[in-house]
Amino acid sequence: MRHCIITACLVLALVAGGCTTTPSSSPFPPVPATTSAVPPANVSGHTTAQMVAFVHGAAAYARLHGKEAALAAFMNTSGPFFQDDLYIYAYDFDGVTLAHPLQRHLVGTSRLDEPDAGGTLFIRNLRDAARNGTGFVRFWYVNPAHGNATEPKLGYVERVGEDWWLGSGVYLPVDPDPVEGTVSLVEEAVRYAQAHGKNAALAAFSDPNGTFVRGDRYIFAYDLHGTVLALPADPASVGTSHWDLVDPDGVRMVRQMGLAARDGGGFVTYLTSHRLHQTGLWRKQVYVAMAGDDWFVGSGTYLS
Repeated sequence: MRHCIITACLVLALVAGGCTTTPSSSPFPPVPATTSAVPPANVSGHTTAQMVAFVHGAAAYARLHGKEAALAAFMNTSGPFFQDDLYIYAYDFDGVTLAHPLQRHLVGTSRLDEPDAGGTLFIRNLRDAARNGTGFVRFWYVNPAHGNATEPKLGYVERVGEDWWLGSGVYLPVDPDPVEGTVSLVEEAVRYAQAHGKNAALAAFSDPNGTFVRGDRYIFAYDLHGTVLALPADPASVGTSHWDLVDPDGVRMVRQMGLAARDGGGFVTYLTSHRLHQTGLWRKQVYVAMAGDDWFVGSGTYLS
């Protein structure tokens, strides 16, 4: 009820304030691509819709009452812009913190090059989304409602003026099953490729600070000849062929991935180094699926 009242008030404020070369033939016959819309994130606690309304309301308040008054309101943990794990933060376009009610010591400092737990430059990504007006970004952040445990989070931001932006976020459920989480990420990547096209998707998958790199899990892409199309863990390999790449056990993993993807999607397990740990070999289980008629995407989980 409290949220509904606040949202209604904020909407009223908005009204008041105005508004390399590859062989010419594939070893597999083509698969026709399908299209589907990207669904909303499955979040816990406050919903995505509530978060978006919350941010819209805060932006409306700032436009109505001015930057100084708005920043003071966003810092007030007893005010309408602080609802447990849902709160407003604000930054300028240099990444300098203007308001953060839970981390007041950060106000006045730049966080543009600060990585999250997975190595993602999340403030930079949020800033870039705000430059486009509004946008969503996934990252890892401490959750005050869970003893400051680091959890996955979905952020939404909005540009308020020429020199600053604000946002909020909702915490996502921590994957109870890492294999299921890998499948979900690959399915999300397939939907993104079908909705935005191959070139845009490969650019997104190749971004080491983008939303398809989540801790030790990331999206990679190959064509059906084993040519690397996107591999954020080794960007220099893009355009080269991994078709005959063999792990220490003799597994031709990329060839097996291509077969599995072509057959409708599936899992391949092999030995490799760990992206975030510098020593030893880890067994990795990847899931792959076709993203178009001549290329596939995948992601993996390191097994203990």
